Amino acid sequence: MRKGDILRLDVVALDDAGDGVALLGDHTVHIAAAFPGERVAARVDYVSKRAPMSHAHLVELLAPHESRRSAPCPQHPSRGGRCTGCALMPLQVNAQRSALTQHLRDDLNLPVAYAPDAQSESERTRGYRYASKRVAFGGPGRVRLGSYIRGTHRVAHMDGCVVEHDTIQQAVRAVEQAVQAANVGAYDERTGVGLLRYVWFKTDGERVLLTLIMSSEDLEAARRIAEHLDPHVIAGVALSVQDGQGNGMRGTAALPVRGRSELTLRVAGVPVAVGPLGFLQPNPEVAGACYRSLVHDTAGALAFDLYAGAGITTTLLRERFAQVVPVEAYPESAASLGVAPVSVERFLAEYAGDTPDLVVANPPRKGLRTEVCAALRRLGPPELRIMSCGPKGLRRDLDQLCASEGEGARYELARLDGFDTLPNTPHIELVAVLRRTDAHSTPHA
Repeated sequence: MRKGDILRLDVVALDDAGDGVALLGDHTVHIAAAFPGERVAARVDYVSKRAPMSHAHLVELLAPHESRRSAPCPQHPSRGGRCTGCALMPLQVNAQRSALTQHLRDDLNLPVAYAPDAQSESERTRGYRYASKRVAFGGPGRVRLGSYIRGTHRVAHMDGCVVEHDTIQQAVRAVEQAVQAANVGAYDERTGVGLLRYVWFKTDGERVLLTLIMSSEDLEAARRIAEHLDPHVIAGVALSVQDGQGNGMRGTAALPVRGRSELTLRVAGVPVAVGPLGFLQPNPEVAGACYRSLVHDTAGALAFDLYAGAGITTTLLRERFAQVVPVEAYPESAASLGVAPVSVERFLAEYAGDTPDLVVANPPRKGLRTEVCAALRRLGPPELRIMSCGPKGLRRDLDQLCASEGEGARYELARLDGFDTLPNTPHIELVAVLRRTDAHSTPHA
């Protein structure tokens, strides 16, 4: 097989990125914009020298999926655009979920079941994003805000994006015009020249808070941009500096430029204050269902909330437990919880109190990882609940927590619920309920 070859293939599965997977003997072909059950013609773009694997793109649909549709977004590659943020958009939502369920069950042995959802397809898939991170590109007077094309640092336009909330779409247009009027240029990572790197938008459904991420601290330029923004559209502007290499967005502590320094919205009925660099669930409504599932049918004397973040789980647990201990490493979030910032690893290593009745964790995409899993087994609570945005990380964690070998308590997976927090993408939020099975192990005291 060589680059440029055109292959006729039967797609049998999805991969983690939402690309279709076909097999040629022991060789795996990953095909962008192809879905399980389809027969396609695809052109090979890359052949790995290290593994029997290649990447290709769709040339012709020989037998399309019965639920394939025209992508509703004008920037989708299937309609001539370049934005790769919604890989599954050419499938109807129920078919998206079926393909993802197959991938999780067959490839990761995760027996997920989607939580009930009363929303229509349009309600689920349009305007659901309350947070958006945009990449700046272009010189002074012509800056635009878009996104990186997947796997590259080339930038795609996002005009007419159908998944962002309307207030963010309005704010993006206003910021582009303001940056152009202020004669500020975008940062070019190849040359190191330019000022504006990213813009981070958050909305409460009515007002928008934005953070300008620049390559150096230039308050004067930030103020020039803010002067051109209508405060009825942009409620607050802050500045953060990211002067390092790579595309990490979060920079230095935010400096206020104009207007509000935070927004408040409700997730699972809990008021959440979000600052310029604070985390906001992109889809608050579905995220609320995740949080409610995470604490459903729980009660007791003591619970831990690991990776507590904005404190939504902590608040919900305090309605059910006499004492709740939140653990959070990020200083801004820890401060809002009224605790000192500390890593989960350090907290568990130093903890010498009673065994909690429940441990809840909402770790990063890579999961709890070995050190935390081992510490939880030594701690030995009767129940663990994990909210995961990374299925591979969760699979590794389950393997360690449920293993028969090793020290401490052993767990079994009692339930695994899936939540479609980012429709049209391969991302899924999982809530795993684990119960301790080894009654004879001695718990932490």
